[in-house]
Amino acid sequence: MASRALVLPAAGRFAFAVWLHALLIAALVFLSALAALHGLYANAVLAAGATLLAVLSLARRAGVADRALALFIDQSAVESFDDWGPSPAGFGATEEAMRRASSALRTTRAERSARIDYLQALLDSVAAALLAVEADGVVIPTNRAAVRLMARQAARLAEIDAIGAEAAMRLLALRPGGREIVALADGRQMLATAVRFAAHGAPAERLIALQDVAVDLDVVELKAWQDLARVLAHEIMNSLTPIASLAESLRAGLAEPAQSADAIEVIARRSQGLMSFVERYRTATELPQPRPETFPLQRLVADVETLMSADLKARGVAFEATIEPEDLTALGDADLLDQAVINLVRNAAEACAGVDDARVELACRQEGDQVLIGISDNGPGLSEPARTQLFVPFFTTKVGGSGIGLSVARQIALAHHGQLTASDRAPHGAQFVLTLPAR
Repeated sequence: MASRALVLPAAGRFAFAVWLHALLIAALVFLSALAALHGLYANAVLAAGATLLAVLSLARRAGVADRALALFIDQSAVESFDDWGPSPAGFGATEEAMRRASSALRTTRAERSARIDYLQALLDSVAAALLAVEADGVVIPTNRAAVRLMARQAARLAEIDAIGAEAAMRLLALRPGGREIVALADGRQMLATAVRFAAHGAPAERLIALQDVAVDLDVVELKAWQDLARVLAHEIMNSLTPIASLAESLRAGLAEPAQSADAIEVIARRSQGLMSFVERYRTATELPQPRPETFPLQRLVADVETLMSADLKARGVAFEATIEPEDLTALGDADLLDQAVINLVRNAAEACAGVDDARVELACRQEGDQVLIGISDNGPGLSEPARTQLFVPFFTTKVGGSGIGLSVARQIALAHHGQLTASDRAPHGAQFVLTLPAR
């Protein structure tokens, strides 16, 4: 225990050596001056030489300490922690402490490098091309798919051959959180999404993800055409079958002229019905392009209440509307959105008509940069077969229904870069949510 008490730490040993050299130099200078005063010039010269050696020893020690600390600091700055050579006498403990610090820093650097490699491997495994757009517009590919898309070095989105100037403008105009199908200059259809991010103390940047959805779109488009063809065939056959049957009877000749007149009347009526169906199809496929403007949701709710109040009262359905906050606004074509919400409210009223305490609720609220318009009812809810075909044009479970109300509402939502979703509502009923950009 006593021997340990005499062991000084590295910094203490260095300070002790400096003080010892200082005292030695002072003593030698005093002895040299004293010898010179007494005429002992040889002793004075020896004392002066010893003083010089002490000064040089002190300078050497200070230089060693300076170089060791400078080397450690330089290596820490560039994260290059190479092994050092043998330690000079008197600095073993100090250098050992620096070696431990270097080892810890090397471990931290290796762990960070492994983490970066792991994250880069994750990015490279993503099929979508991820392009970071800096505040000044410079594009940086962040994964392997982005490098393949760029093909060559490019500073701006418009300079990427596969993207082109027109697609670049649409990508840069895409709002954070927005999604859009963009046709690139090379003909590919890409699902583009954009987010905004910022590192600490750095300007905000934009991350654009481009995912090739041509194959997925082809499958969806084919399924949509198949569904549409099936519904069209069903509706047309429903009209043409009695027409063909009656036409065959007329050609064979009927017993009574009155029967012929009735048959002709039925043929005319079914033909008119078929023409009406085709007109509904044309209406569902030729919606006008929206003219977006910022408008208050209070106006939309007031329009819906005015237009639907008589119908809701006749069905015995209570109606309640809420807006949070009261001055909430949305970006869109107010006329088209009126049409979409009216279709949804009418469907909700028809769904819950006849149930006890029938009720339809219209709720408008904001979540982030989106406005949510929810229409809910307390009817029987969505059946499993209907759930997958709700938005198929002309599909309906209602007698006499046209089957285009929900399809038109969904088209209006998509035209506003929004969406329309359907879900069950606890404990019973259904809920449709129309999502729109807030600004």
